[in-house]
Amino acid sequence: MRVAIFSLSSCQGCQILFLSLEEYLYTFIDENNISYAPFLIDEKEPQQVDLALVEGTVRNGEQFRRARDMREKADKLVALGTCACYG
Repeated sequence: MRVAIFSLSSCQGCQILFLSLEEYLYTFIDENNISYAPFLIDEKEPQQVDLALVEGTVRNGEQFRRARDMREKADKLVALGTCACYG
């Protein structure tokens, strides 16, 4: 599965928690193709993906455009963490 992980306005706590998953993180990386995750890989723009995980909340027009663009590129989009779920 092609996966993208991206952030809007947030404390990056979800990214840190994601990185601390240890063995599960290695399994996740082995079983999936992480095509966009600025805290893991150096890819400038997200491409078409099967799953996008978004953390953080939309606070301005630019972030709204980024979120909308990511939704268009993802078959499924999942809110990751309290900021993304509740703003």
